[in-house]
Order: sequence, then C-alpha cells, then structure tokens
Amino acid sequence: MKTNLSQLEKTSSNAAVATPNSAIDVVNRLSAAESTRQLARELKHYQSPRLLLIDELGYLPLDKRGAELLFQVITKRYERGSIIITTNIAFKDWPRIFAGDATMTSALLDRLLHHAQPVLIEGDSYRSAKRKTVSSHPER
Repeated sequence: MKTNLSQLEKTSSNAAVATPNSAIDVVNRLSAAESTRQLARELKHYQSPRLLLIDELGYLPLDKRGAELLFQVITKRYERGSIIITTNIAFKDWPRIFAGDATMTSALLDRLLHHAQPVLIEGDSYRSAKRKTVSSHPER
C-alpha cells in the first residue's frame, strides 16, 4: 500500500504530525528563536509531534552552532517521538554535515539508530525518473 504525506498526517489521531521541515529551515528557526531568547519554546515545537520529518539533511552545510541546535532537537526527541530524516549522505560521511564534529555525530547517530529502521533507496530519484518519463513521451 502506498502512503503519501497527506494520508500520514490524517491518520495520526493522537497528536499532530509535523509537516516536512528541511534541516536548514529547522536550524534557521532555532537560531532565530535563540536570538530572541525563545529557544526553549522553539525546541518544544519540535518535541510535540508524534512524527517529525527532517528533509534534505546535508544538502546545505551547518555551522558549529547550527549542528548543535539540530543535535538538541534529535536528543530531546530520543525515545519520546519518531523521526524521519531524508538525506543522500552515507552515515560514515555525516561528520561533515555536523561541522566536522565526529564526537557529536557519533552521539547523534547512536540515538537515531538505537530503535531505527534505516531505509536505503537506490536508483533514480522520483524527480529524475519523472523527468525521464516526460522526455521519452514529449507532447506533440
């Protein structure tokens, strides 16, 4: 059975499901909240949904503080709520996402993978496959 995000949002009856957030958007929101002394409130925002979706981890670089803020989100959710993270970066390369901090990355992966079911999807992305279909059937 194929499930899309809107179906997933509707089936979560006990608590709200977060809409997808790019990793950089999460970090930017947390940074802005920190500058206005609202970091604790913003961190709670990411703790409340039953399922948190963090998209595009590693597509844009995180500085040291951004890496620490994202680490806080994941640490506060550990064993309290589910997280889906999308990335095209192998786990062994995650230290470069987290400002080169191998210790923080190791601690983060330990929490994420403790109860996780990693899913590796190989092949063309959805967009690439769709583009190939469209280019092979041009409109007349």
